[in-house]
Amino acid sequence: MQFLTDTLQQLRIDWVAVNTALVIIALAMVTVLLQAQLRRLRRQSSCDLQRVFELLDLMRLDSQEQLAMAPTVNSPAEAHYAIASAAPPPERPSPAVVRGINEDVDYRAAARLAERGTSMREIAERCGLASGEARVLIALHQARAKRAVHA
Repeated sequence: MQFLTDTLQQLRIDWVAVNTALVIIALAMVTVLLQAQLRRLRRQSSCDLQRVFELLDLMRLDSQEQLAMAPTVNSPAEAHYAIASAAPPPERPSPAVVRGINEDVDYRAAARLAERGTSMREIAERCGLASGEARVLIALHQARAKRAVHA
């Protein structure tokens, strides 16, 4: 025991330096953990932003498609006549549609068709979807496929 005590007295450990080193090591570990978490958050926000831009592109394409399908008019009177003659009389929706449930639309079948690579028009015709809905299903499938490849 005397030998151990003598050895410790000869070493003369500077406890302030040891404590300082431990604090620096702890700060370095916290910094590394925070950097890893920030990288993960950046990747996640990048994916979310990409999805937003894809949806914006889909909306832009849909609006361009609707503009292309709209009749061209030269005067406000012609515009009023075109709108009045082109628009069918408003129909009263069924209670299921009002609640948000469209019984004529098969979304599961549409999702399966999108996974198989079926065209937007064919999905819309087969499943009773609007072209925009079919386009969104295709975009969601493509986004999932990209995520699966990157994962």
